[in-house]
Amino acid sequence: EKYEKPAGCMDLTTTKSADYTAKPIAKQKSYKPNLKAERPKQLPQFEGETTTASFYKAYEACERQKMYSEHPVNLTLNTDKFEGVTTARHSYPAYRVNSRTLPIKPVENEFEKGLQFYGNTTNSDNYKGLPGVGLLQPVTNLPCYKPPTGEFYTETTSKAHYGNKAFSAVLRPQPIIPQEIRQPPAEFNGKTTNMETYPAHPPQERPKPREKEKYYKPTEKMDVTSVHRDIYKPHSVQRRRKLTPLEPTVRKNSA
Repeated sequence: EKYEKPAGCMDLTTTKSADYTAKPIAKQKSYKPNLKAERPKQLPQFEGETTTASFYKAYEACERQKMYSEHPVNLTLNTDKFEGVTTARHSYPAYRVNSRTLPIKPVENEFEKGLQFYGNTTNSDNYKGLPGVGLLQPVTNLPCYKPPTGEFYTETTSKAHYGNKAFSAVLRPQPIIPQEIRQPPAEFNGKTTNMETYPAHPPQERPKPREKEKYYKPTEKMDVTSVHRDIYKPHSVQRRRKLTPLEPTVRKNSA
């Protein structure tokens, strides 16, 4: 659409500027302190006492007491014996240590001096040796080894129980040729459960791709107006006026 310049004046007053109107403010006078006139000649005394110093006062230090006081003039000494035994010594007195005992040497008996020593043990008393069997003497001179001349018997218990048996030649199984092939009375049903549940369907021909239509250029004008433009129409906007701040004297007179 053709743009038409608005003829009215644009209202630039916002809600904030309408509620809170601007008020003139007088210019503040700069203040420069006069140090010579305002500063007192005699400054007050600085109080440098802290809270700790006010609570914990410093006291004068007294003279330290002597470690040993002087002996009094009228001192009477005790003549009794001083008992310097402590509680530990009183409870646990020291005992006299006896000398180590010397080894005891047996006294020889004249009666047992001539007896024969009995050296039999309990084992030798309980288990007597067989008659005619003496101790084996170690063999010093070994005889020369002579190999046996007889036949060696090599038959074991397993061979004696499980004897060898003659094996016949392996016969290969010959195919059985039936003399007469008999037809079954009923027709053989070779369909499985899977084949019956999901039967085979004949394949269908795949649809051919769609042919591209011929393009025709539109003759009517294209509507480019969107829904947003239909709802929110453009309004006329005036050019904003340039505002220049007034001088302080003019602002004061106008207020």
